[in-house]
Amino acid sequence: MRRTIVHSHPVSLILRVTLLHMIVMGDNSVFNSNETRSRVLVLLPGRKGDFLFPFGKERTGAAVSIAVEDVERQGILPRGSISLDYVNTRCDGVYGLGITSDMLRSTNYSAIIGPQCSQVCSLVGRLASYHNIACFSGVCQDTEMLNKNVFKTLTRFLGTFDKVGLAVTGIMKSFSWYRIGIIAQEHMDKIWVYTRDAVVAMAATNGMNVAISKTFNGSENLFEMLKQVAMTSKIIVLAVRGESLRKLMIHANEMGLIQENYIFICVYYYPHKNTFGDISWKQNDAEDEKAKKAYESILFISYFTPNTIEYRNFTRRVKEKSQELFNYTYQTDEEVPYPASNLYEAMYMYAISVNMTSSEGNDSSNGRIIATRLWGNTFTSMTGNVSLNENGDRQQGYKIEQIETTPDFRLRTVGYFFTEDGLYRDDSYNRIRWPDGVGPPADRPPCGFLGEFCKNHLTQTEILEIVVGTLGGILVLVMFLSIIIPRFVVRRIKKKAIESVWRIKETDLVFTKKSGFSLSRISLRSEQVVVDRPLVSTAVYKGTTVVLKKYEVADSVYDVRELRQIRELDHLNIAKVVGFCVDTLQFVVVGEYCSKGSLMDILENEDINMNWDFRCCLFWDTIRGLEHLFNSSLRYHGNLKSSNCVIDGRFVLKLTDFGPRNWIEKKNKFERDMLWTSPERLRLKSLSSPGSYQQSDIYSLSIIMHELFERNGPFGVETLQIQPCDIIERVKSQRAVAFRPRFESNGCPGKLQALISKCWDEKPECRLLLKDLKKNIKITTDVKAENFFDNLLKRMEQYATNLEVLVEERTSKYLHEKKRAEDLLYRLLPQSIAHQIQSQGFVEPETFESVSILFTDIVQFTSFSAESTPMQIVQMLNDLYSSFDDIITSYDVYKVETIGDAYMCASGLPQRNTYHHTEIAKLAISIMNLVDRFKIRHRPQKRLEMRAGIHSGPCVAGVIGIKMPRYCLFGDTVNVASRMESTSEASKVQISSTTATLLLDSPDVRVNTRGEIFIKGKGTMLTFWLEWRQDRNNHGVLSEKSSLGSRRCSEVTKDSLPGSINQ
Repeated sequence: MRRTIVHSHPVSLILRVTLLHMIVMGDNSVFNSNETRSRVLVLLPGRKGDFLFPFGKERTGAAVSIAVEDVERQGILPRGSISLDYVNTRCDGVYGLGITSDMLRSTNYSAIIGPQCSQVCSLVGRLASYHNIACFSGVCQDTEMLNKNVFKTLTRFLGTFDKVGLAVTGIMKSFSWYRIGIIAQEHMDKIWVYTRDAVVAMAATNGMNVAISKTFNGSENLFEMLKQVAMTSKIIVLAVRGESLRKLMIHANEMGLIQENYIFICVYYYPHKNTFGDISWKQNDAEDEKAKKAYESILFISYFTPNTIEYRNFTRRVKEKSQELFNYTYQTDEEVPYPASNLYEAMYMYAISVNMTSSEGNDSSNGRIIATRLWGNTFTSMTGNVSLNENGDRQQGYKIEQIETTPDFRLRTVGYFFTEDGLYRDDSYNRIRWPDGVGPPADRPPCGFLGEFCKNHLTQTEILEIVVGTLGGILVLVMFLSIIIPRFVVRRIKKKAIESVWRIKETDLVFTKKSGFSLSRISLRSEQVVVDRPLVSTAVYKGTTVVLKKYEVADSVYDVRELRQIRELDHLNIAKVVGFCVDTLQFVVVGEYCSKGSLMDILENEDINMNWDFRCCLFWDTIRGLEHLFNSSLRYHGNLKSSNCVIDGRFVLKLTDFGPRNWIEKKNKFERDMLWTSPERLRLKSLSSPGSYQQSDIYSLSIIMHELFERNGPFGVETLQIQPCDIIERVKSQRAVAFRPRFESNGCPGKLQALISKCWDEKPECRLLLKDLKKNIKITTDVKAENFFDNLLKRMEQYATNLEVLVEERTSKYLHEKKRAEDLLYRLLPQSIAHQIQSQGFVEPETFESVSILFTDIVQFTSFSAESTPMQIVQMLNDLYSSFDDIITSYDVYKVETIGDAYMCASGLPQRNTYHHTEIAKLAISIMNLVDRFKIRHRPQKRLEMRAGIHSGPCVAGVIGIKMPRYCLFGDTVNVASRMESTSEASKVQISSTTATLLLDSPDVRVNTRGEIFIKGKGTMLTFWLEWRQDRNNHGVLSEKSSLGSRRCSEVTKDSLPGSINQ
């Protein structure tokens, strides 16, 4: 049965060049499509009724299928070259041996993956050795199988029990514990007994004293057992299930062992309740508080699993594939057992070994050759670096955990132990919380467990000796202090005098609002925002602007000698440190202020044009500054990146943000800040010597040079679709071809690219020395680094030229945008009003004694709208009113607004005139003439009719509002004009008597009496129809007949108007 699955994480061997080439290039030339497939026998225990093994087929078997699919996808072996047969061993030695023998007789298998159970593995391992078949086990831990004279083809990918013994004793040695007690549990799973035996054996090997070892099977009195162990040991190793662990720790609390600083070491391998029990203190009962307090004294030891994206993706795929292949569904809170990754590694490494063996011309069916080809080598997987010793067994990694001080049971990692080097390492972020808050307690009481190191009674002679000794000591102390105190006072005075040079008082700093260069801004990828950077501000110190970098007290552990060395650094390309302010709760570094910002800011500013000479000058400045640091007492920079290269007003680059090692290790808190960090520092966090830090600085320098010539961020993150955290993981992983930035543009010559590539070599010792880099760059770039003044003049000249071009471009854009803004403003407001807003910022309301106002409205617009779509209505109104707008430009008339189908305009404002009545009347005539000819796009057969009304009189006008301001008219004249329109008739213009009186002197128009009509709010009013005579050009006038329609009205004269109008 063949199983395939897609997998996103490759496992790479750190072997020799040929192997790396095959993995990366997918070299499978030794295979062909006609070659026989390799059949692999997978031996895993299956379900026993309702019981499922944690390392059984249902929970972990999918990992083998995933490995096969990855092998084929990466080209390590051809597709279809491996098929899998899963067999249930029942975790029974006799049955497992029998079924395996049957399978080997019936089928020619190339390899065996498994078995997982030691009792089966012991027998099958011998059988595989007999048949010369490679046997790769993912769990099998029994120390019996260390004998490779018997188990010749067995390779184990999980650390054997002796390794856990080595881990426990190694951790104890780190804390100077050489006396221990052990409590183990007898269970049907022998894992706890095997753990006890391994610790006892390794303790003897390392010269430790196992004072007592107790084993129980569930019926013993745990309180009495713990009491016996506590009387002989303060460091107690517990190899028990979770339920027994909680009972023991509650007893420990009741005995007062927690208060006496006893330490308990609990081995639980990996989280799985069915196998190891529930190790949580929280069971929601009355004993929870006792248990929680006691658990604070436990150091948990389990297999090391990394918290990486690759490992999380692997566990997710195992859950999905388990459902697909074996119909097993993981519970919501159920974790994938650790042995799943061991099975993946076993299958994957078998394929790697077959590829290597075949490419070297050896027999890939020889199990002994396939197995031993991997022994004694190291490779990288989801769980980190994995080593196989010369015996074919894994060098296991372990993590040490403590409970979190939270309401729920949680563990936090505080340290690591890897059996490959036998060293304990603290976690980078968390440390062990010791019971007394000081450090690891002693492994015995001060007077011993039986008081053997203390005496209860003293003889008279002993008392006399104590008295004499005490008096003599006091005398010597007095003499000593009489000599030391004067010297101390003198030294103290000298020290204060020295400190006064570099120490700055907070009162001497005058804080300003002037901003320094950007340290809190949008990061290299627009999706990410840097929010927790050291606060940078500026101040004035003794008349000079300085930049302040503040650090919390926890980050400011300093040494006077180191601070003095930093302040004494004086070089053109080193940002001068003026001093340090330590008066407050924060530690403040006071440094030289560079007005142009950082190199990162310059590179990200597209307005700054950087030619070849300018770039060369900048990286020459970087090299000179770094060279000075290398030759100084600091010996290295340690935090080199483009944001720590600042530019002063003369465009000289200066290095900043360097300091003692304990500062450097705490600065880079974000993934983006570590893009310049060398691979070895990413893996180890801290280096051993200043020389190592110099090699790391060379790597950082190469990233800056690439950034300088490409101008798209470190590793090209401005254009590369990859997150900084993923870049860091790729740089850390030891691939066949190291992950480095690419040269996409033509801005960097090929020879210089080669030099940069040498500087970011994976091996620190292979990187160029700074002096060699400086020498080669002189030859490559042909730029003289020594001529400072010429370089400075070139920089300032280029900067001035760039500013002139920039100013010219910005001025042109400004004028263009200003013209557009003015045109838009003139469309919204009258030009005179717009000028007032531009010059004054506001418009004073104004009263106009006499203006004429026109209202128009479409007849039967509501019924017409009901017969049309909203889009058709909008199009029709836009066509109509755009035509009105074209006509209105021919008259001294201002368009006030349109409201639905109503159109309002006025003459006589905002520019006063004496002919407003004539202008508004002419406009009304032109509009009526246009409406008579207007064609509706969606209803061409429909004739549009409009009514209009005009009234003249005083009004007030002003600009209303700030957003979308409107020039509005107010007064009774506006209301009457609106009533003139609403009471008018189709295709007619109704005017008031006031307007009629004003129009009597107009030669182009005439008025006819309509009669008295009722006007809402005004009562009965005499109104008139507007008539017009043919003008000379026959432009914009209607015939008399078309205006009057079928209705005849008498012509109006001065004599026929009311007296009030004649007046």
